[in-house]
Amino acid sequence: MTEKPKTGNAGSAPQMPVGEVAKVAARLNVDMSTVPGTGPGGAVRYVDVLRASRQAAAKLADQARLLNVDMATVQGTGPNGQIVYEDIIRARAARPADLKAANTPKAPAKRRLPRVDASRNPLVAAAQANGGGAYLDAHATMPPTLFTAGDLPPFTSSGIDPSALLSVPWYARHAVAGETDRGKAAELLEAYSGPDGEIAAQADGVMSHAGNYDYRLRVDEWQVAAGRLSSSAEWEKYHQQVAAASAPDPRTVDELSDDEAYDWLFDPVDGWKQQVRANRGGPARPGWR
Repeated sequence: MTEKPKTGNAGSAPQMPVGEVAKVAARLNVDMSTVPGTGPGGAVRYVDVLRASRQAAAKLADQARLLNVDMATVQGTGPNGQIVYEDIIRARAARPADLKAANTPKAPAKRRLPRVDASRNPLVAAAQANGGGAYLDAHATMPPTLFTAGDLPPFTSSGIDPSALLSVPWYARHAVAGETDRGKAAELLEAYSGPDGEIAAQADGVMSHAGNYDYRLRVDEWQVAAGRLSSSAEWEKYHQQVAAASAPDPRTVDELSDDEAYDWLFDPVDGWKQQVRANRGGPARPGWR
């Protein structure tokens, strides 16, 4: 029988059983013997494993950067396809030996974010599909997930398998995952995954769960950050175009044709007058002086 997660003080987060922590560590390729524990008596908790996994990923990224290896091109051979240090070394050795060919500047590959599964991460999938995919691909960071730890939580408060959450509407998953009573969690799964599951979930008000609010907030902030970078890039592009158009003609007046000399003398004045007319709300008439 699955042990019910232990709780500390009222309102504190449930503690994952030791066996479940070991399973998470195995999935994340983390050696628990090397992880400093912050639990009672130095016990290794889930958050310790997650922190160690993130630190290891950051270290791998730094090593790949030092070796000039693009992590996106590395084939992972670790558990669950994770990239290990040996994969980076192997990718480095597989590059062409011809230094000239290796150092020849190449056009950067078109950046593209992974397409997410709408059944697991619906708000990000909607953002990518609703006309915003281009600027998100160009400027967004990795998209947020439904749970802060991923599309599914690594464990549930009642001990049920997290994959069972996929049978209920996305906005009910936080409520079911946070239910501590195993019997009640099973009842919610049955009610929300039935033919009238969405009606039952909405009637119970699970859409207003704090986890859903946090998810929406993270997705909104993700899109806003990408939008700011997109606007900044477009503004910089505009200034570059203006600077290029305003660059002085290197030729002398004597080298210009009659039409070019006329445009050189009068076009700036015409343009200024046209702008004044437009700003006053009047029609901009060609040739007006």
